[in-house]
Amino acid sequence: MNRQTKALEMQDRTPWAKLAKYLAGECSPEEEKEIEEWVEANPSRKRLAEQVRLIWDAAGDSEAEESEDWLDVDTEWEKLQAEIDASSGSTSGQQSVRQQSVKRQFEPERSEQFSKRAADYQSLLSVGMPLAAVALTIIAATFLWYLPSLTSDQSPVERKVSTERGERATLRLSDGTKVRLNAESQLRFPDSFHEQDRRIVHLSGEAYFDVEDDSTRRFTVRTSGASIDVHGTAFNVRARSGREEVQVAVEEGGVSLRTPEADSNGRKKVRLRSGEVGRVLGKSTLITTDQANLKTYVGWTDGLLVFENASLPEVTARLGRWYNLDFVIQNSSLRSMRLTADLKSESPKEVLNVIAATLGIQYQVDQGTVYLSSRGNDGDG
Repeated sequence: MNRQTKALEMQDRTPWAKLAKYLAGECSPEEEKEIEEWVEANPSRKRLAEQVRLIWDAAGDSEAEESEDWLDVDTEWEKLQAEIDASSGSTSGQQSVRQQSVKRQFEPERSEQFSKRAADYQSLLSVGMPLAAVALTIIAATFLWYLPSLTSDQSPVERKVSTERGERATLRLSDGTKVRLNAESQLRFPDSFHEQDRRIVHLSGEAYFDVEDDSTRRFTVRTSGASIDVHGTAFNVRARSGREEVQVAVEEGGVSLRTPEADSNGRKKVRLRSGEVGRVLGKSTLITTDQANLKTYVGWTDGLLVFENASLPEVTARLGRWYNLDFVIQNSSLRSMRLTADLKSESPKEVLNVIAATLGIQYQVDQGTVYLSSRGNDGDG
């Protein structure tokens, strides 16, 4: 691992082990430089380092060790706690709650763990271990014991990725799940999935999910009209706003598709397996299709626009999102036309030429708007 990689890894967490080595004078020149750069990069880290050094120096002061008040642990811990809260971005309300929690945890008469650490401390002293080393052992163990309570009540930060017309995006979630977001879509998800939580994301639009397998935690995709639960599989979800339909196509594995009105007994819930497509109509009707043409649903991930008996308005809606074009169907009779075709999504001109030839229509393009009409007819008919 190179020095730059190490430095990046240190940016978002406190390197307690290296900090202790630095204070003890046991760092290599490279580690010493890393610590100094880490401290100098942020004023809150400077304050944190100063508090730790104060505790460290007091622990190693032989004259102070002989005094009953060689170190005011309560005062120094409160200072250190304040720095930890400040560096973690806590609000003042969160800090006060945590400080009360810390005080309760560290009152000897109310904490068996603290009493055990105090006994361990005396035991280590009795065998002649240097006080500074003992202090490091207790401080490190206590901090690691306290750390879960410091972070457990922090909710993950919600992230949002949106695509515009003509855009697509690929992202990887914190659990390793890969998501391909189609044009004019939005995905909301936490920046990290807590181990005890279900993995839940919210989708508007269309996305292909390749879910990282985890038998202990379900992965749930929520849309305005349905929920999809999986453990590890690959599937496509189409849930366009303004349409009373959610489509789910399973390429690998299996998923459970639920309507918003599904109950605990599994009613209005269906299990889909590889090759199957499920649809939710309205918010209550479930329809499944065995062995569907999956290319119709997932072909876009390979750059294919696949239409199967699609009406011309459906075709133009998808083309509009894909190429960021507006369409005007000038003849109402064209709306009933249907298209079945596999189109490689290269230039829009090539795709439009194929569609025009297949349906026997003509088109004109004017400043990003495509006008479709019957051949030899420029208006509604």
